[in-house]
Amino acid sequence: KEYFELCIQAETIVEIYRSTKSFLFLSGWLDDLVRFQYLISLNLADNDLGIFPPVICQLPRLIELNLASNNIDS
Repeated sequence: KEYFELCIQAETIVEIYRSTKSFLFLSGWLDDLVRFQYLISLNLADNDLGIFPPVICQLPRLIELNLASNNIDS
């Protein structure tokens, strides 16, 4: 199935991290986004991300990205 929009609800990523206490699991979960090659819109707002997820650069059709209200340093 092809997905065009994906919205990871506020603090979903934080809750995964807290429940597993594993950054490795969290990183692996974000790395799975590469499976969505037809994704054009991704909303990761309000998830307390500390770094820009490099996997986003591997989404060739992505044209809309929301990373608002995270803790990403420039």
